[in-house]
Amino acid sequence: MKKKVSIKDIAQTVGVSTALVSYVLNNKEKEARVGKEIAQVIRDTAVEMGYQPNQIAKSLKTGKSHTFGLIVADISNPFFANLARNVEDEAKKFNYTVIFASADENAEKSQNLINILTERQVDGFIIAPS
Repeated sequence: MKKKVSIKDIAQTVGVSTALVSYVLNNKEKEARVGKEIAQVIRDTAVEMGYQPNQIAKSLKTGKSHTFGLIVADISNPFFANLARNVEDEAKKFNYTVIFASADENAEKSQNLINILTERQVDGFIIAPS
């Protein structure tokens, strides 16, 4: 597996500090008084190197995972499958990801799924019981 590109890797390639790269990639270069030219070099380098932000680190800082859980009674039921599809489409419009779970019409399994999703630090739940 290829090593994930970090802010530090970009900083070393461009020859600037990691803080400067962070400011630029978080669109805060004006607050840090970063020149337009160096900001563009940093952005171009990030794209060339295939940089992807670490969503786990980002969610720890912001307190938001941009993920929520959808727990339905039975995902094989066409009604719940259609519901899940529509929820996913709407969530995508707001840059949210949905984790789907089927409780199989079992209260104990439903509670267990809630606990698991809470541990994953989802931002919220949609629960569609039977």
